[in-house]
Amino acid sequence: MRAIGVHHVAVTTSSFDRMRAFYVDVLRLPMLGGFSGEQIVFLDVGGNAIEVVGEDGVPVPGAHDRA
Repeated sequence: MRAIGVHHVAVTTSSFDRMRAFYVDVLRLPMLGGFSGEQIVFLDVGGNAIEVVGEDGVPVPGAHDRA
C-alpha cells in the first residue's frame, strides 16, 4: 500500500484560542470551517488542512520532567 496524499492533520491543544490566533492572525491561514459550539477549526494549507482541536488536559511536552 502506498499513500497518495493527506487530507488533513489534527493538532490538539489546551490553548485553543492562542493556537487558532497563531495560525489565523500570524500565519494568515484561511479558515475552512469548524463546528458550532466546539473548539474545532479547519485551516487551509495549500490544498490540505490543519484541524485544530481544543481539549482540556492535553499534556504539555516535558511537563513530567519538571517535577
